[in-house]
Amino acid sequence: MITIPKTLQQLKKEILLSKKEDVQVSKAYASILKQVESATIGVKNPETDETKLILAGAKKELKEQEQSKAAGAPISEKTIEICSKVVNDLSPKTLSVQETENAVLSIIEIDNVERKMGSVMSAMKAKYGSDLDMKILSDAVKKILA
Repeated sequence: MITIPKTLQQLKKEILLSKKEDVQVSKAYASILKQVESATIGVKNPETDETKLILAGAKKELKEQEQSKAAGAPISEKTIEICSKVVNDLSPKTLSVQETENAVLSIIEIDNVERKMGSVMSAMKAKYGSDLDMKILSDAVKKILA
């Protein structure tokens, strides 16, 4: 079973506990910790929210694993699996593609926002803020304004 650590202490504990059961799991957690440490050591004003640090470390490790895979370099499927689970579980929940498209239509039709990319994007950010995935929003606005 994969445990999603929310603090650095839990992450370190998972590294140690999983060594006995599955070394690959332990290495995956250790790779996340390595990314967290590289993002905070020597940084003038590092992030202090440990959950955000773990999320950022998992995202960075996942990106590196995917780049290695694309380049044909050796990768760890277990690391990709664990990093993906950490990212999915710790990421703020955002609107789906369909929900975003419906919100864009609503902003244009109900709130009478001008049918221009910048106007719609600004109105959406103001109304929905962190509930939006900006890539999904951009694609939805382009699709609807086309």
